[in-house]
Amino acid sequence: GVVISPDGTRIATFGYDAKFVYVWDVETRHPLWQKRGGFGTVSGLALSSDSQRLYVANKTGVLRAQGPLPGPGEPY
Repeated sequence: GVVISPDGTRIATFGYDAKFVYVWDVETRHPLWQKRGGFGTVSGLALSSDSQRLYVANKTGVLRAQGPLPGPGEPY
């Protein structure tokens, strides 16, 4: 699955059959953040209206907060 941030600067991706999430910088096409494990099986993503928070839905029904996201060039 793929979701683009409201400001168009980030793309978040995930695999339905895997347990990973990536956030990419649109301009540089480089990963800003990645997380493997700890989510359960990912079923959906959303980025907040200010493009600073990532929401991850999973099949376990647990909602976890993770943020704020790093900016371009910041370590993840």
